[in-house]
Amino acid sequence: MRYWSSTSAAFLDADRPLGPLAETPSPFYKAAANTMRMLQREAPDCDVDEVPPALIAEEVARHQISDEERQMSRKWKKKASKDGRGTPRLAQDFAWRKNWGVLPTRQRLHKFGIVPSPRCPNCRADETLAHALMECPAAKPVWRLVARDFKIHPPPALNRNKGAFAKLVVMCTWFSIWKRRCLAEARRKPTRAAYPTLSRVREMIWRHLSEQLESSGEEKFLRRWHTWFFLMRQGKLQIPILTHPLLLPPQVRRVGAPEA
Repeated sequence: MRYWSSTSAAFLDADRPLGPLAETPSPFYKAAANTMRMLQREAPDCDVDEVPPALIAEEVARHQISDEERQMSRKWKKKASKDGRGTPRLAQDFAWRKNWGVLPTRQRLHKFGIVPSPRCPNCRADETLAHALMECPAAKPVWRLVARDFKIHPPPALNRNKGAFAKLVVMCTWFSIWKRRCLAEARRKPTRAAYPTLSRVREMIWRHLSEQLESSGEEKFLRRWHTWFFLMRQGKLQIPILTHPLLLPPQVRRVGAPEA
């Protein structure tokens, strides 16, 4: 190795050997010497023989980002932690993949040569992430039903859904639409039924709210989930989720309103 590193051997902390050196160092050993020089500059406290490569890479990345990028990273982690509290556990991995744009859509898989065609399994258009979750003919009816039942803003006005309950509905809808899309891909035929997807959205919302009520207690739950679209009776959520005031049963209070 010292022979092929030639004059670059000094960067490997190697003493100059008494024997001959190569006239021209090979590209591999030259790159190894340059990497060692970079590590001595960016991660001087890391011993390459003892520290795992993943930790070395983390240390190098920490030294290479600016103060502004470091501040943005802290804000992103804080926001992700806050949003994670309102996301069902079943959909958290999906939410992470969606936010990073790495969901395995047909267009993405086709780009890497994994599938022969970028066509959507439901409509045969090119399947981008936006198409799969919002623009596909299989997704649009779901959004219309969800917007009607839960009074949220459907695409393209999704960014106007600022409340915790509206964000929960949107995430559950995205997740349910994606699962139906995956079902169509597995069956190799279109799956466009909207009402089964709406039922899944309702089920996810109900399960998540029940878990939140059990873990946080009624008072904290009511402060966070102030909405007119579900009810509480004797400290428990009312089944089903009712969406019209005329359907309210007697002696039941709405979440966020005082008891009669």
